[in-house]
Amino acid sequence: MTKAKNKKLELTLEQVTVQDEQYDNLKKVVFDDGAYTEVYEKFRPSRIETMIEQLANFLEEYEKHQGKIEDDSTIAKFLYLHVVVHFSTIVSEMPSEFSTKLDLFTKLADNVYVRKLEIHFDKSEVEKVYEMIFKRLDDYQNLIEQNTELSKKMSERVDKLNIQNKELLNWNQENA
Repeated sequence: MTKAKNKKLELTLEQVTVQDEQYDNLKKVVFDDGAYTEVYEKFRPSRIETMIEQLANFLEEYEKHQGKIEDDSTIAKFLYLHVVVHFSTIVSEMPSEFSTKLDLFTKLADNVYVRKLEIHFDKSEVEKVYEMIFKRLDDYQNLIEQNTELSKKMSERVDKLNIQNKELLNWNQENA
């Protein structure tokens, strides 16, 4: 009986392949006037990661060119538009230049179909995007806290050393 249980738990390449295929399934979304697009039923985790990286890079570029983002609604808008780009068939290729991307996102944000598309994404899949974003933010916050803690420990150790020019070490550490 134990062998049978263990056999069921054994993961095979075939099972992995079958599971992976779920990320390729598209659902056709037809609008009232007959126009249509397709959305992914399941969001591939690696594609979510890529989307988050591209969103972060875009927001960084946005602030560099357009100024600081003052409200959460702008971030939410660009997050949704990145979901549209990565998890629907509306955009076949993402432009690389910032001004072209911004123009694309402006057109998408103003498009009536894109606005209606939101309800056609599976809510649990969109939640995965948010979960991954929050996990990344938590990881980043933990790194900052660990870095701060390590800096304090380093300062304490430097203070305990019998060195004449300790401030030089502290200066290098503060400016690192």
